[in-house]
Amino acid sequence: MKDFYKALTVSILSLIIGLSSAAILPARAQDDEAVPEEFKNLTGEQILELVRLSQALLNHDLSARLRNGKDYTPLGISMRKGSIYFKFRDPDEIIQLEMAEEGSILHRQTREGSAAIPAADYGKIIRGTDVTYEDLSMRFLYWPKPVMLKEERVGFKKCWKLRVVNPNRTGPYQSVLIWVHQASGALIKMEGYGWKPSENPVKKFLVTKVQKIDGVWILKQMQVETIDPGNGKSLGDTYLEVRKPEPAK
Repeated sequence: MKDFYKALTVSILSLIIGLSSAAILPARAQDDEAVPEEFKNLTGEQILELVRLSQALLNHDLSARLRNGKDYTPLGISMRKGSIYFKFRDPDEIIQLEMAEEGSILHRQTREGSAAIPAADYGKIIRGTDVTYEDLSMRFLYWPKPVMLKEERVGFKKCWKLRVVNPNRTGPYQSVLIWVHQASGALIKMEGYGWKPSENPVKKFLVTKVQKIDGVWILKQMQVETIDPGNGKSLGDTYLEVRKPEPAK
């Protein structure tokens, strides 16, 4: 198993940072749908491990904003090995997503100091958007016993469709459906389902646009949509828009 993950580390050229981050796809994966040999016949756990590995590989700084109707919230996104930093202003705030083998941890840094964000706050929205701390934490990538449901296309992209179930009652999602691009290992789409039984999700995430910069495909826009689970209608949406990359410092 360790040899398998070592081989994946060498071959992974993609990165998606869940909701609040950038998906970086290899140019080859955009030009065709060839699935690398080491990506074939994966189990659900191996697919999520592929996504977790791809998140932690690149060193990059991005300039972005969250757009909610006519309101804009600028932010900087810095990716370092094992951590992602979301930098807000007015007031100044840095949210750090620390990724480890046993799970992910969120920290908040303000003028008053730094502290871990308690799990009880993970369902709270960030700066009036549709994004919550749970969405930033991506804890679902570490939930045990992921089930590979089937192969399915999202647009023109061949994806694995998985389902993961929350092992405890913290956070707003009881389960999450995940679509992973087979040719790159990048997250393409997610749907979060609440604790009250419903055929409708409470949140949807969808990569809508990408852009090619320096030979690398980087997320240009992702839609985050809040859904009424009772009738399936949209209650509002927020767009993560990456405007330009900045050289890593």
